[in-house]
Amino acid sequence: MHEKEDKASSMARHMETNATLTVKDGKNIVTVKLTNNEQVTGFQVEQNGEFIDAKVVAVNVEENIRTVSFEVADLNQIMNAKVTVHVASANYTGNHVVRLAFDTKTITPVGAEKAPVSFKDINNSFAKEYIVALAEQEILKGKTAETFAPDDKITRAQFAMVIARALKLPTQEATGTFSDVTKDMKTIVQEIEAANRAGIVLGKNDGKFSPNEEITREQMAAMIIRAIEYKNASVLKDVNTNVVFADAGRINDYAKTAVTLSAGLGIIDGSTVDGKKVFQPKDSATRAHASKMVYKMLEVIK
Repeated sequence: MHEKEDKASSMARHMETNATLTVKDGKNIVTVKLTNNEQVTGFQVEQNGEFIDAKVVAVNVEENIRTVSFEVADLNQIMNAKVTVHVASANYTGNHVVRLAFDTKTITPVGAEKAPVSFKDINNSFAKEYIVALAEQEILKGKTAETFAPDDKITRAQFAMVIARALKLPTQEATGTFSDVTKDMKTIVQEIEAANRAGIVLGKNDGKFSPNEEITREQMAAMIIRAIEYKNASVLKDVNTNVVFADAGRINDYAKTAVTLSAGLGIIDGSTVDGKKVFQPKDSATRAHASKMVYKMLEVIK
């Protein structure tokens, strides 16, 4: 508002009227966007009779927006602030005192702040950054609140669930697509059938899915490429497929193209054994492998 009158200040055009309130440790922190980062060179709020600089949270030069935050002792009281404006083209610099009023009736809760991911057993894992990123999005979950078990093997059902969550596949009432994935398997059946409808999981020739079977690296690569094809097939065109694995002959025919594309897209890179790059297609994949491949898959899709 204006410094003295109960009307809008001319500075109001430089600020978004909806702010965000965060209450933490008994303190009210208000975050607001200034809509003219180029010309608004300073923003201060009055604290205990003294004007202090608001904390700069973020700056978006392209959109000309600066986000600032400051503490508010009492949301029911009007707060004085000072805006510094510099207009280079007019050779003008001015300080404008304004008043900030908070409409407490419009406060709407949006949820509690999530605790950071802190698995104790991933610090030495090659997949640490992928695990944390996917866990923060609730695509992956730990074995417990404090452990992820990155080296544990992952089953076909578990990986199908991760894919379904990552792609936000629509689920529906179970229909019994696979004879060994029944309706009473409530934690997995809808995600597996959703992945099947999307053409990502195909099951076995006997009409079963083998949900508790450990997934192999080649099976995982096949699912990953089908998932990309479902979400954004255009990224599979003109992929550099020069990566050659010494054990390529061990890859089943159904997975050869998927493994080649996965390597070309940087989703897999294999291992070096006796000086040779190998994929080890029949080896059971770990939770760490799954984390990296799904993370890379999402990067490729985007």
